[in-house]
Amino acid sequence: HKGNYLEFRRYLDQLARLLTEADIRSGASTLTIARSFDEIDRLLHNFVASAGTLIDHTRLAARYLPDNLLTEYQRRVNEISNSGAHNFIRDLRNYMLHVAIPGSSFTLSGSTGQWRFDLNTESLLHYDNLSAGSRQYISAAPATGLNVATVVDEYMQLVTDLYSWFLHETTVDRSSP
Repeated sequence: HKGNYLEFRRYLDQLARLLTEADIRSGASTLTIARSFDEIDRLLHNFVASAGTLIDHTRLAARYLPDNLLTEYQRRVNEISNSGAHNFIRDLRNYMLHVAIPGSSFTLSGSTGQWRFDLNTESLLHYDNLSAGSRQYISAAPATGLNVATVVDEYMQLVTDLYSWFLHETTVDRSSP
């Protein structure tokens, strides 16, 4: 999952450095942008699919935790489950796998001069199976759309914290006093 995240972020960062406003206005980067959307869609799909896989596999592994660790694991999972970013990534996975690739756009931020890749929130809000947490998270996004880099970064921080704890607790030798 971390590998999919890193590949996705590297691509977004690299693309943002390559694109210039002059290229976009002149149309010189039209083919680059069209191909970039395809690659971003692929990388985002890989990221959200791996997020679902990681959840499923960890849930299976958690069955073998001793009661005290299982209780702490469940507390941490519940904390993440209340996160808008978590709910959104989970629902985005289902949307991308079962419905469609969401509409998206590149936006040049006037305040930072940086390019952003945004998901169209309107199309996502029409998804019938969107959880209340995702709906609230999406509704709080600016009119330009939901900044994908921000969402995946927020989600990865939550997941990294959980899985760092999980791996530490499940790989520590508890046989010595």
